[in-house]
Amino acid sequence: MTLRERLEQLAATRGVRSVAIASLDGLVVEAVGSSPADADEIAGLIAGGLASSLALAELFGDGELRQATIEYERGPVLLAPLAQPAEGHVAVMVLGELADLGRARLALRRTASDLAEATAA
Repeated sequence: MTLRERLEQLAATRGVRSVAIASLDGLVVEAVGSSPADADEIAGLIAGGLASSLALAELFGDGELRQATIEYERGPVLLAPLAQPAEGHVAVMVLGELADLGRARLALRRTASDLAEATAA
């Protein structure tokens, strides 16, 4: 299954407005459910936000960051760094409401390794 197909599956999760894979330097690899301009803007901002979360994880000594949630007025954004072989990339899910967060987190956790494989392909 291609990366786009995997992202489309995630985007079909109830409450998900868009899903993207971005590099940690802010470049969009693939995006579903948002305009290309929105995806580029989000990816650029994600790099800085995730860098802060990674630094906090290291400071606290609680192990590797698995997911981070940023709550905005229009809904939360869920970030998940991808593991090998796609290290250096992050999955970004934009949600409609905070109530959708649990379902989205579970969907992302279940597909994280498949996303990493498809990203690296």
